Amino acid sequence: LASACRIDPTFAIAQFHLYQAKLLMGQTGDESIEVAMQYLYKVPERFRGAIKEVYYLWEGEPDKALAALTLDVNLFPDDVIAHRRLARFYSRITQHDEALEQYRIIKELNPNNDLVLRDIAETYSLMGNFVEALEHYKSYSRGNPHDAEALVEIGEVYQLLGKTTAAAKVYNRAALLGFNRAKILIKQAELAGQQGNFDGALSLAMNAAEAAQAPEVELRAYRLAEQLYFKQGRIGEAMELARSSMALERKVAGPMNSILLRLGHFVMYAQTTQSDSAFTWLSNFDQELPPPWNLALLIQQIVFKVHQEGA
Repeated sequence: LASACRIDPTFAIAQFHLYQAKLLMGQTGDESIEVAMQYLYKVPERFRGAIKEVYYLWEGEPDKALAALTLDVNLFPDDVIAHRRLARFYSRITQHDEALEQYRIIKELNPNNDLVLRDIAETYSLMGNFVEALEHYKSYSRGNPHDAEALVEIGEVYQLLGKTTAAAKVYNRAALLGFNRAKILIKQAELAGQQGNFDGALSLAMNAAEAAQAPEVELRAYRLAEQLYFKQGRIGEAMELARSSMALERKVAGPMNSILLRLGHFVMYAQTTQSDSAFTWLSNFDQELPPPWNLALLIQQIVFKVHQEGA
């Protein structure tokens, strides 16, 4: 993408995708999205809405983003992708009924589109209507029995409904279908914790960390293990795991984000026997945070002390 943009800086679609790729890599790509918008007239009209949406969100103008997406579906009422973009946007701004209406239109346009059933299920989950979510996930799964990711989503809804036995069964089926082993172990660990089997959950979480091939999955496993230690009152072990995984957290989230994420996290240690140790650790971040982020640290230190004194 970068090469394409160097060869032709006015290649708006390439600039747009370059901006998105940079975001995924944790980089800034402001110039790319500005150039994409500047040369929008070179993009086929059917694809302009997607670029406008991202640009206006980058500008902090969600109303204009919504207007651009709405214009798209009015100009191209038979375009399933345009309706889906609009539906996803509605979900992001919590207008879930409007999102469901767009998915209804998609079903009318393409009755054989099974994927829309998962979109509908996800929307019902966001609305807290887990019964409807489960029904739509099951409808999708009946037509796509080998989709392991859908089984995992069904398991998550079962967990939210408190149906832990059913959740365990679908997680096992997903594992047999070859779903990512580390991710399944994390789900099984969460399930064991929900059932009160903290030792079993901790073992599964650590096995997940060992099996993980992607650093972000390994970090999820360690964070879960840390929470399980904390729930058992094993505060020293929770803090030690947090310390030992800091390098991994920085690799995944970046140095600055890693520190900022941790600031609020340590407040939960304020009312434990490890509070003095946690405060010392929190204070050490002062050497790593440049202005104005060190002000956030000062606020967190004050909040920490308030919680500590209330213990």
